Amino acid sequence: MVKGIAVKGSGGVARPLTRAEWASLTPTEGIPRYFLLEGQTLTLWPYLAVGETVTAITQSKNWCSAGGAAWVADDDTALINEALLLKGLIVRWRRQKGMDYADYEAEFEAALRDFASFDDRSRI
Repeated sequence: MVKGIAVKGSGGVARPLTRAEWASLTPTEGIPRYFLLEGQTLTLWPYLAVGETVTAITQSKNWCSAGGAAWVADDDTALINEALLLKGLIVRWRRQKGMDYADYEAEFEAALRDFASFDDRSRI
């Protein structure tokens, strides 16, 4: 587990707390609304009832099918939506070349918004 994770349960997404904020809470059972991440330990408040589950959503710098952050072979593919990736690359290329990129950027941001909302509003 790394800093910046999102914790999602049946009641929605729980938000992180600091150690000082955590100290003011009293233990109770329910649907988690907050979490504390210390090292590899994830603590929830309220704590989970028997049979309840939560999901920890993480982000990784490894975005290639080869399992790394760099392309290794010609047949590697991106683990993110490739149409979205292409739109972003066009924006960056046009900006680097000093060309007008406003329309392309708006199209990319709209596609990113659509993709994120389709993917349960998770951050990409």
